Amino acid sequence: MNDSYFSTPEFISISLHIISILALPLQIFGAYCIVWRSPSTMKSVKWSMLNLHFWSVMLDWSITILIVPVVLFPAAAGFGLGLLDKLGISLQYQCTLFTAIIWSVLVATVTVFESRYNLMYGRETLWAKFRYPLLAANWISAFFYPLPAFLAFPEQAEALKVVMEVSLETKTHK
Repeated sequence: MNDSYFSTPEFISISLHIISILALPLQIFGAYCIVWRSPSTMKSVKWSMLNLHFWSVMLDWSITILIVPVVLFPAAAGFGLGLLDKLGISLQYQCTLFTAIIWSVLVATVTVFESRYNLMYGRETLWAKFRYPLLAANWISAFFYPLPAFLAFPEQAEALKVVMEVSLETKTHK
């Protein structure tokens, strides 16, 4: 057993909070550059880039401030140490929020590429007709994608028993 302070949940939480504080000026500077310092030739993709930046910052804050996830291997299990946990928000909602934010980052990335494609090649094609419905479907999917996992989220006391049993079986087979 490692009794080092570096292996404690408190160290993980404090480290991630410090990283978040150090990253905040860079995140603000990034948004400033996108909004006010982007060249006029990038005007058409400025808002999709800002949207991607926003969701990337939200992902960063969800990991370092809001949720602070601690994963328990070898099971797909864990717990949170963040602000949402301190406010008493259940792990089910935290996992759903985290999944929705990850999916939103992916959709925002696709949106940036789609915007560039549309400007360069897609304006006079069939793509122009399907562009907005497909973008809307992507964004709607970002918030409905985690719904099945949310509905099938296990009761935590029972899930802990299963994780402990698997952990004990793993130790006894070694």
